[in-house]
Amino acid sequence: MQIKKEMSVVMFMVVLCLLLVAPSGRCADEAPAKFVMTVPLYEGVLKFPLPAWMKANQSMKDLQVMEKKKDGFYGLLFTPKGEELDSWTRFYGVFGMNFSEDWTVARFMDETLGNMQKACKEPWKIVPYDETENTRLISAQCSQLSDAMVRNGRNVESNFLYVGKVNHTMVKVQLVWRGTQEEAASEFWPTNEAVLQETLTRMKSISLLKR
Repeated sequence: MQIKKEMSVVMFMVVLCLLLVAPSGRCADEAPAKFVMTVPLYEGVLKFPLPAWMKANQSMKDLQVMEKKKDGFYGLLFTPKGEELDSWTRFYGVFGMNFSEDWTVARFMDETLGNMQKACKEPWKIVPYDETENTRLISAQCSQLSDAMVRNGRNVESNFLYVGKVNHTMVKVQLVWRGTQEEAASEFWPTNEAVLQETLTRMKSISLLKR
């Protein structure tokens, strides 16, 4: 019961941040690259940055946030303001799962990639960036999404995945761009070296601690 109460506090703090913005328009008067959120997720405490696809002059007011929760699962979903969950161009998800059995990070990552493969006509192009006993950080690129996933001609997807473990709690942070072939070649995608490096800097700053 205590855990469920603390999960609802997470969304309360996000809403509070959206409402109580500083005069500059940024929550806590921080630029997206510097702002860090801290949330309790079952047996862990996760610290994570705002999504790398946000522009320097944007704030949390430019995001829409959705909370999803059920027994053993918690999700905090971010998309650009005004976009729908079934037709977004940018997505950021923070997920916590509490298992009765002891999963390994490798098993959880394999399950995640297996589920993602259903969304891509070709094998995902996987690039590992960081690995410890209890964490993984990879990128996954799909050059041709399955027909059911395509909206408005956006058939390319670029994912960055962080997976971490604390006891029986698994955490996933997923950062995604989705667009057309032309959009995927633009300066605003991680195909651009500057965007890639900024994305990796933010994703590598994620930390998961024991409570």
